[in-house]
Amino acid sequence: MFSLYWGIHSQRNWFAGRKATTHHLTWKTLQQKYPDIQVITDRKVVHDGNLITSGGVSSGINMRISIL
Repeated sequence: MFSLYWGIHSQRNWFAGRKATTHHLTWKTLQQKYPDIQVITDRKVVHDGNLITSGGVSSGINMRISIL
């Protein structure tokens, strides 16, 4: 699974205990709202097993390229 936005997926616990990233303006919100997610702030695309996340729309392009 890959995700550009974390909101709906986080609510379903798909990210619990996993590494993920998001847009830099929402790192703190993600960490505060979902402390069981390890937020990676120094990468635009994060791979954690079958989960791939990106840090926003522009990074989403990088994410799509990385799965090709």
